[in-house]
Amino acid sequence: MLHGGLGSGKTTLVSEIVHSIGSSSPVSSPTFTLIHHYDHAFPIYHMDLYRMDTVDAIHYLDLDTYFNQQDALIFVEWADRLGPFYPKEYFKIELTLTSKKRTCLITAKGTTYQSRLKKSSLRTIKNL
Repeated sequence: MLHGGLGSGKTTLVSEIVHSIGSSSPVSSPTFTLIHHYDHAFPIYHMDLYRMDTVDAIHYLDLDTYFNQQDALIFVEWADRLGPFYPKEYFKIELTLTSKKRTCLITAKGTTYQSRLKKSSLRTIKNL
């Protein structure tokens, strides 16, 4: 789940991750298409909820179809708009941009993701 203001680097981060795991798919913001699927050995979905302004609008996206896939990698920009549709477990990535630096804070919700984060060296990435 990606949080951050306009221009904070959400799509850029998704692009770097998608390409670092070996996908050659071009990555762009799904602001108008809402959901992009990138080719890889497992499903990669990139969602942008910026234009979703009601719970009903998000309901019609049928996000459980995506969130219930075991092997999928899912990025949701403007995830704060998910409201009651948040999955039970996830990584939360908060991007902030100031005039001097960009900061990325990664936290985890749920025991599976908390365990994965503890095993990882990633906690906070500064000066991206």
